[in-house]
Amino acid sequence: MGDGLKLPSSWAETTLDKIILTLESGSRPKGGVSHYLEGIPSLGGEHLNNVGGFKFEKIRFVPEKFVQTMRKGFIAPDDILVVKDGATTAKVSYVTDAFPYKGAVINEHLFLIRLPKEIDKKWVFYQLWSKEGRQGILMDFKGAAQGGITNKFVENVRIVIPPFSEQRRIVEKIEELFSELDSGIENLKTAQQQLNIYRQAVLNYEFAKCSEFRNLEALLSEKLTNGYSGKPVLNETDIKVLSLSATTSGSFDKSKYKFLDEKNLEKRDIWCVPEDILIQRGNTIEYVGVPAIYTGLPKKFIFPDLMIRVRANSSVISTKYLYYALSSPSIRNSLRKKATGSAGTMPKINQTTLKELLIPYVDINTQKHLVEKIEFNMDSSRMLKDSLNESLLKSEALRQSILQKAFTGQLVPQDPSDEPASKLLARIKLEVIKSQPVKKKKA
Repeated sequence: MGDGLKLPSSWAETTLDKIILTLESGSRPKGGVSHYLEGIPSLGGEHLNNVGGFKFEKIRFVPEKFVQTMRKGFIAPDDILVVKDGATTAKVSYVTDAFPYKGAVINEHLFLIRLPKEIDKKWVFYQLWSKEGRQGILMDFKGAAQGGITNKFVENVRIVIPPFSEQRRIVEKIEELFSELDSGIENLKTAQQQLNIYRQAVLNYEFAKCSEFRNLEALLSEKLTNGYSGKPVLNETDIKVLSLSATTSGSFDKSKYKFLDEKNLEKRDIWCVPEDILIQRGNTIEYVGVPAIYTGLPKKFIFPDLMIRVRANSSVISTKYLYYALSSPSIRNSLRKKATGSAGTMPKINQTTLKELLIPYVDINTQKHLVEKIEFNMDSSRMLKDSLNESLLKSEALRQSILQKAFTGQLVPQDPSDEPASKLLARIKLEVIKSQPVKKKKA
């Protein structure tokens, strides 16, 4: 953590493995836990959020009888949990006294770290949660996309140790500054929400003037088409298939794709061309039905199975007019209501639902003027949106800057009367040694 940086003379530095009492993982019954509706809460990687806390919306359970057979993986206050595999490997959360489940356990996708009483647990947590801490954890990452870390990761993570009382002061200052930062971020997010409401109001106002409606099917140059996803590969190829995230924002993002390695795809009618409208036929309820205009190069990308391609008949409707109509609140709400899928599954719409969709209609010349009015309002709001997004990015950079100052002794003044951390570290290591089980000598 302190590599290349000068630390205060009263500080010490070590690796995570030298200061932990417990490093363990959990388990689950064979066959999974999706069918258990009650029992003991069991946490996995999906329950850790991005800010060091937890998401409890979709809590899982394991039977009490199974928990009685577990010898490790029991969550307690001040524990640090680390995701050990998958897409969120190295995500870290801290168990506070406010953790709502007593007796909860972790599954096999998490590590649990328990620390000695001689160290401030949150001080270590913030080091693991920082950008540098995450990089240290991931030094042990092995495998492809679904790879992970082993229990050896603790040997790679550098930890700086100030005097104990200074640890407390630094943590208090970090949390004071983070609280102020979080308040500012909430204000920015509120502004974003208000901006989205404004953009929706613009569409509502313009399309509410239309008195004529036509089925979407009557406005198309060709039939609706579902895409093709195939089986993605890790190696780079000439065939790119878009990810759902390429259009969830309502605009096209050419950086979101996967590679395919299959033959005979060149002649199939699954390639995007400019002016295609791609509609998400399956996603969370928030995003199902989201349209986006493809603005990439011809036949550069395949659109996936969970998107439906729409091609406007330019003699009766412009692509941009149709896109804005499909983006309007009334049509988006209509598609959400018609999406099918039971609780816990991905809601979907089908081609029949889209064909029968009623689109507010005006003649081509009026469409042009309406699009110009919409885009005039959207352009001004887009500038504000970009400014808000930039401010949010700066906020996250500021959070890391606060941590960097904390880890180099620049956040609070040092107290010369504090006991040097070298003595503290010696006691911590002694406590760790005493906590280890005694190995029996072979007869």
